[in-house]
Order: sequence, then C-alpha cells, then structure tokens
Amino acid sequence: MEHPKESTKAQLASCFKQLVITTNFERITIKMITDQAGVIRPTFYKHFQDKYEVIEWLFQQDIVAKVDIMLENHMERDAIHLLFICLYKDHEYYRHLYQLHGANSFEQLLGDYIYRSFLQLLDRLPTHPAEHLHHLTKPAIAHYYTFGLTGTIQMWLTSDQPASPNTMYDAYLYLAAHSAFDQPV
Repeated sequence: MEHPKESTKAQLASCFKQLVITTNFERITIKMITDQAGVIRPTFYKHFQDKYEVIEWLFQQDIVAKVDIMLENHMERDAIHLLFICLYKDHEYYRHLYQLHGANSFEQLLGDYIYRSFLQLLDRLPTHPAEHLHHLTKPAIAHYYTFGLTGTIQMWLTSDQPASPNTMYDAYLYLAAHSAFDQPV
C-alpha cells in the first residue's frame, strides 16, 4: 500500500502533468496545481520546491527508474527501446515540455541523463572504441550519441503525429549502425 505522503506527491505531479498539456507552462501557478489536486498551497511545498522539481521528479519516476534497470543489467538496446516507449506513453506532456528552453528545461534534463548513461556504457567497454584517435575521447563519443538520440527524440515528440515507439527504435538502431557515407548495397 502506498504511503499517503507519496500518493499526495503523485497526485500533485499528475495534476501538473495534465496542466502542462492544457496550459502554457509559464502560466501554470502552484495554486492551479493545488486547486486541481484538491490540496492547500503549503502541501505543494512539502513535496516540491517549484514546477521544475515536479518535472525532474516525474522524469525520475516515469523514465529513469525504469530505464536504469535495463542499463544496470547490460540490456542497452532494450533500455533505448523502453525510453521510446515511456516517452510515447505521455508524448503530449513531453511535447509541451519541449517548449521550455534553458537550464531547467526538459530538453536539458533528458540530454544530461542520456549523456551520463552513454558515459557509463563507454566505461564498461574493455577498450576505448576509437583508441587510435586520441582526440576522440569517451566524453566526445558520449556527446555524439547524446546529440543524435536527443535530437531524434525531440523531432519525434514535437511532430504532429509521432510514429510508434517501435518504429522510432528501429529507425534509431539503423541510424546508429550506419553512416550517411555508407554506400548502398
């Protein structure tokens, strides 16, 4: 059984998520969130500092906690597939979050998470994937893959009718495995 404090936190987050879909993020107030959740304003501050912390908590609950299990078990491809599935489940919410820009944006949060994940994956490899190219460091490689994946996700989620997560997963695997310079067979 869920602890009442956690269910209140989840209720606040759920109401916030609904508001993001229907209201411009900048116009969402703490009062709007608490009114929709049926609690008083101080209750919000028992759980979150601000709206950005709600975004981080939801991201942690809805994506990171699930995807990290796959990564910890060396199921990297399944982790990417699950990432697409989790994002698609609430694609309207995430599409609206992409309207935010800057240090506290969802785009930054997702990029930081994916970058850290790629760095961890590269650290598990027995050798450096491009050790003969000394300027091509693990952080540089992690950034390359981060930009590709986050750019793909942003284009996908901000489109009018996003493709299925399976389609995106297949497309991403194809793009990650093939160069634009490959000759058709």
